[in-house]
Amino acid sequence: MGKKGKKEKKGRGAEKTAAKMEKKVSKRSRKEEEDLEALIAHFQALDARKTRIVETPCSPPSPRLNASLSAHPEKDELILFGGEYFNGQKTFLYNELYIYNIRKDAWTKVEIPNPPPRRCAHQVCVRVAISLPSSLAGALTQDCMTGL
Repeated sequence: MGKKGKKEKKGRGAEKTAAKMEKKVSKRSRKEEEDLEALIAHFQALDARKTRIVETPCSPPSPRLNASLSAHPEKDELILFGGEYFNGQKTFLYNELYIYNIRKDAWTKVEIPNPPPRRCAHQVCVRVAISLPSSLAGALTQDCMTGL
């Protein structure tokens, strides 16, 4: 003679296991989201600490496509911002700002407080009063590139 309700108990056990797994997966995804948010907040705090513009002489920037290269309206300089590089496996986006002095044949990397996000295929407008790229439009950012 068999036990009554044995089949019912087997069904309940599978339901409990599925519920536990679902709870575990949702808990793990919440933790990963919190970790990501914490990292983003940390990097934003680090960027916010930068309160001054630092110009450092450097070698030419790494190869890139779809960067903006604008002539300075008053000086013999070219201003390079952003761009992308594809190494055959991964696409890298940049938010670096470089100034090329034509007369001296020298590059300078400019670190600015709270830089815009990494981008490529954008437009830059250089104003005389500010003399640094102050307006960026129509850009592909890292969020847009994740599906590529």
